[in-house]
Amino acid sequence: MKRFELFPNSALATGLLLVGSACTSTPSDPTLRYGISSPPEVGLTQPLTKKAAAPARKPSSDAAKSGSESAAPSGNDLDHPSYGADADLRLRSYALSQEDAAGGQSAEEVGKKLADPLSDVWALFTEFDYIKNGGKLTGGGDSKTVGVQAIFQPIMPIPLTENWKLITRPTVPIIFTSPVPKPSGGGVDFDRESGLGDSSLPLLLAPNKGMEVGSGSLTLGAGPTFVFPTATDDDLGTDTWEVGPAAVGVYKTKMSTSVLLGQYWWSYSETDSDAKSTSHGSLLYAYFYELGNGWQIGTNPTITYNDKATSGNKWNIPIGLVVAKTAKFGKRIIKFQLGMEYSIENQDGYGKEVLLKLNIIPVIASPFSK
Repeated sequence: MKRFELFPNSALATGLLLVGSACTSTPSDPTLRYGISSPPEVGLTQPLTKKAAAPARKPSSDAAKSGSESAAPSGNDLDHPSYGADADLRLRSYALSQEDAAGGQSAEEVGKKLADPLSDVWALFTEFDYIKNGGKLTGGGDSKTVGVQAIFQPIMPIPLTENWKLITRPTVPIIFTSPVPKPSGGGVDFDRESGLGDSSLPLLLAPNKGMEVGSGSLTLGAGPTFVFPTATDDDLGTDTWEVGPAAVGVYKTKMSTSVLLGQYWWSYSETDSDAKSTSHGSLLYAYFYELGNGWQIGTNPTITYNDKATSGNKWNIPIGLVVAKTAKFGKRIIKFQLGMEYSIENQDGYGKEVLLKLNIIPVIASPFSK
């Protein structure tokens, strides 16, 4: 498919924004995004099917003397009266490990950790976006400017040693509908596209503990970041494989969390003869303040830059506000975030102008929990 040449990166032409959570946002199109299933079930070590009831045993003389002890079962002695209690205890312990995924932490503690992209909490980050684009190509009218999408981003910190961990946050964008500008005669027309966008994977190496700085702690992380050409349509991605560096800094105090996360990508291979080389980056800046009882207020926009775009179409600089609440439902902890962003600088031709986003982030058990 011949690409619309106003923007060398066709994904930018869609104006799609894949904005992440408080501290996990990534660039503002399917190729500029950060992009687990629940941990595998652990089988019980003993079968739960009991044998047919056998005659009760007489307690030993020692046990009779104690009046409270009974002989311990040997091997898979399912006839022993203590077996039923032991099996029930194992079942309850297993269920608890699956339900209490936060490890006994309060909702407020978990909410603060989820604002930190370098924390040890496992979660299933999901975002729903309503995007209004602007620029000279729109010509007015919501049918040419509005897009709707979802983002799925499992948060999976993996412990490596006593002092280091690997942060992995693959991102998969799901485009429900997006207006895509295309040349039509001597002007521009819009098509509607839906499908998957390009997915991405950052791999950040970070220490388990930060450095004491002032009244808080500073933690730094760095590593490679990748973009994969998983888009189901040429207009929803770049048809390129991309790689580059990523770096993050997190400063935490008792009442706040501040984050800077930068990423940059270059294409190194194309999957389509019409694909153009890419060179683009993003900078997430985030700040969250603790209001108590699981409530937070802050901001988490992502600035994007496309070096291959024409003059006036390289930058998108948003500002925004986010309100978050983390709560327990039974033993399951879920964080909700509602935010709005407005781009004070956006592409002259076509780019994101307003973003409304809803995040639903359930915490899951880590398979590395002790």
